[in-house]
Amino acid sequence: MPDHLNEAALRAENARLRRQNAALATQLAAALRRVGALSVGASGEGGEPEDLTRLARTLRDHDAPWEVRAAAAEALGLLGDPQAARPLARALADSNAAISYAAEMGLRRLGAAAVPALIATSRANLWETRWRAISALAAVRDPRAVEPLVAALADPSAQVTRPAVAAIGLYAAVGLMPTERAIALLRAALRHDDGDVRYSAASALGELRAEVALPDLVAALRTDTGRNVCGESVAEAAAWALGRMRDLRALEPLLEALQSERWNLRWAAAKGLGLLGDVRALEPLLAALDDDDASVRAKALKGLGLLGDSRALPPLLAHLRAADADIRAAAAEALGLLGDRQALAHLAPALADEDSGVRASAAEALGNLRDRRAVAPLIAALEDADASVRYDAATALGQLRDRRALPALEALRERDPRTREIVAKAIQRIQQSKQNDT
Repeated sequence: MPDHLNEAALRAENARLRRQNAALATQLAAALRRVGALSVGASGEGGEPEDLTRLARTLRDHDAPWEVRAAAAEALGLLGDPQAARPLARALADSNAAISYAAEMGLRRLGAAAVPALIATSRANLWETRWRAISALAAVRDPRAVEPLVAALADPSAQVTRPAVAAIGLYAAVGLMPTERAIALLRAALRHDDGDVRYSAASALGELRAEVALPDLVAALRTDTGRNVCGESVAEAAAWALGRMRDLRALEPLLEALQSERWNLRWAAAKGLGLLGDVRALEPLLAALDDDDASVRAKALKGLGLLGDSRALPPLLAHLRAADADIRAAAAEALGLLGDRQALAHLAPALADEDSGVRASAAEALGNLRDRRAVAPLIAALEDADASVRYDAATALGQLRDRRALPALEALRERDPRTREIVAKAIQRIQQSKQNDT
């Protein structure tokens, strides 16, 4: 065939595909518009049956563009029709991650109606499919999901076990399963081969304040060198959990860890000691401000802030003038946690620090002080060149709930899409406040 005929055929095929894609996109957009109209209507009913049929057909059409199929999965979830659960559950096995993710999110939106389909899919052959199903079951918070989640703790794939462990702690925290059973399962999970599973188990035990697990967490603090997929150490999670329990039996193990040769263990211990809230940790944490590792010094500053002892104020103020910007930022954060309003005169100038991280931490800290003398400098910080500083300044002004901030916040909402959502929340908090004394 001559080259010019090949080119003509390709152009014709491309044109046909464009028309097909346009038709599918138009069809989906129309369905989504109907869903949107129904979602704000008074009837509270789901979409039309033909919407479900059309979207389900699009989802399983492997000749359709993946973007359209993923959008169809999203729309099925938005429809709120229980009949959408089966096609969405089947799509959890799709080889395209965007489509399987959209299907998972759709099933989460369906909530309780999706549980039977998710339970069935949690026994699929492919670990990726089981992982999606268990992740969705973890999110829907339905008592029927308890046994599948427990079964997933023994799944041969750690990827499947990870969301199940976190869910066990959550389900117990909200009363969907007996706390004693959850704690026993989580203690067993502390012995799992996967570091991420152990990290989640330690964190969940801390959330549940499971004092019976204190020996297990102390052992993890002292000997576990594993990490989760984000690089966070299991020992860190154990230290946090021990501090969270506020059980004074954890003091000695944490103080011991603060003297470890492993910097990450010292770092974790400083965090745990602050959470523990025992004033006997004050001097050791002050000594940790001279640690060779900057990250340990930063965490010791935060620990001192969490401890809430006013004797920590002078060293925290001194570190607000440190050469290292990370240390200055940590000192600012700690001053906010300490809550001593004497720090305001030092934090307000930090809003002009050369480092944006320090400025953002200072803004956050000023909000935590709950002192309306900070309103004027925080309003000025809404003009900062860095979006994170503007974000934290707006959040802080929302915490202070002073009407003087409204004009500046409203102007920022109009011009800055990056902070618009948090600014709107700050405005709402101020408008809802009944106390507007200046």
